[in-house]
Amino acid sequence: MKRAPLVSVVMPVRNGELYVDDAIRSVCEQTYPHWELVVVDDGSTDRTPNLLSRWVASDPRIRVIRQKPLGLVAASNAGIAATQGEYIARLDSDDVASRHRLRIQVAVMESRRDLVVLGSAIRLFGARRGILLTPMTDWGCRGRLLFENCFAHSSVMMRKSCITSLEPLYQASTEFSEDYGVWVRLTKVGRFANLPLPLVKYRVHARQISREKAERLRQAHAEIVTSMWRSWGVDVSEDRFLRVRWPDFGGATYGEFLRDARYLSGALGPLWRSRHAPHVMVWLLLVVARGSLKAVSARIAEKANR
Repeated sequence: MKRAPLVSVVMPVRNGELYVDDAIRSVCEQTYPHWELVVVDDGSTDRTPNLLSRWVASDPRIRVIRQKPLGLVAASNAGIAATQGEYIARLDSDDVASRHRLRIQVAVMESRRDLVVLGSAIRLFGARRGILLTPMTDWGCRGRLLFENCFAHSSVMMRKSCITSLEPLYQASTEFSEDYGVWVRLTKVGRFANLPLPLVKYRVHARQISREKAERLRQAHAEIVTSMWRSWGVDVSEDRFLRVRWPDFGGATYGEFLRDARYLSGALGPLWRSRHAPHVMVWLLLVVARGSLKAVSARIAEKANR
């Protein structure tokens, strides 16, 4: 009888004293018992080191790597380098995995040997509530990747044998959108899928992202997208993409936004002629609707303040 595969859960953390206990507890309560947890403490200065020491003492499957504060990319790569499992699962230190997450994902990965990455829907909790769905099929994931991230990072399970050729997996050049960059590179390795079940609770809280970090994330996102588009023969500047994707970026007027959106629609010609034409249409409709809504809201607010 084949031995159940080991799953390595990788969890980077820095100053996570408020939530890291919940995240680790959710791994310890998994119904799938064949796991190890590799926590990378990225130079925490709060109570995180003490909390981690207690967990290590309570369960031999938990290991902690301590490093000076080098950032999420370095911490993620250090965690992956230390794994021993056949599968690598990510979990952020402020999120919570459902009890059956590993069991369900391992069963799917074992039955579909063509899969490189398997994610899932996520349940938002904290400051926001709801369920965030992700594309289920490989075609859907690849189409979404042309414009947006197709995975909730905290939900993914990766086949380790398929990612070792990409070491280091996470690249400093794509910091703030480091996972998006990974999925783009892995499109050449194998297939993607997401499960419709919300296997992770994604915590939304005030400490999550600063305004400065949000802007840097947008810039990194734009670099990845426009670079990918160039491989399709689409030449669009990062600034133009940013003005369409985030209409509040750069203070553009609504008229300028519509002009950029029309230009983008034409520039995406090679994608319109590909199998991803439906994804192009849906994405453009969504960004135009979002931009129009922002413009209407701004006008209503302006009139109310007169």
